[in-house]
Amino acid sequence: MLRLIRIAQITTRLTGLALIVLGALIWAGNPALKNAHMGLGLLFVIALWSITVAGAIARTGTALVLRGAIWGVVVLWLGMVQARIWPGESHVYVRVLHLVVGLVAIGIAEMFAARIKKGLTAAAKV
Repeated sequence: MLRLIRIAQITTRLTGLALIVLGALIWAGNPALKNAHMGLGLLFVIALWSITVAGAIARTGTALVLRGAIWGVVVLWLGMVQARIWPGESHVYVRVLHLVVGLVAIGIAEMFAARIKKGLTAAAKV
């Protein structure tokens, strides 16, 4: 299980960084990167959910498991509908919200993976 956590955590880190860079490029006026951004976003959420499932198996706590599962849905939903929310000049607020939601998702993945690793390490010492 520790190997799954490491792979999923590396995936969230790399895709998270790539998503931030692609998002900035899209925001700067390069819409051709939108499909790559969406594909990486899906991979990021799958990695987040993998960590969430591992956390459920490791019994890290119902609240944290629900947070990871629900936040993955929020990230996917916002990514899919953001182009239709507040079109025009006000759309900048949706873009900022999308960035914040993504950054929180990266933080949740990191926090979750650290808690699982700590629990698995403590269990192995006993």
